[in-house]
Amino acid sequence: MMATRASFTLQTPLTIKCVHILGSWDLYRRQLRLTKIKQVEDTYEWNNTFEFQVTTLQPGKRYWYYYLLNGYQVSYDSTRAIMIEPTTGRTLNIFDVPSDEPPSNISPENKPVEIAKGRPLDSSQIKAPIPV
Repeated sequence: MMATRASFTLQTPLTIKCVHILGSWDLYRRQLRLTKIKQVEDTYEWNNTFEFQVTTLQPGKRYWYYYLLNGYQVSYDSTRAIMIEPTTGRTLNIFDVPSDEPPSNISPENKPVEIAKGRPLDSSQIKAPIPV
């Protein structure tokens, strides 16, 4: 089985001391740590590349993710495609794994996305988005 490598980058204010990413690929269970790369004026740039098995990131599937700053503050990358999770109102970044090429080095795509609208779920039915 081939692995898929995915790189994530985020710029934050200097007050941020640690950044983690959580994603729908594992139902938001694991916090993957980003590394502080450099300081650019009044921001830090954080980055990391993760290797996912095909059983985790499947070609042609869509995943969602968000960043956790300083262990408690939820955030997203405004330079990447986003969606508003309708049941919680949380802003999530979108990560589409290409299907027409073998797993390789990829990054989350930056493209507009249309979000389907419908009636809201009962609060007992709210679950994290899962890959489609």
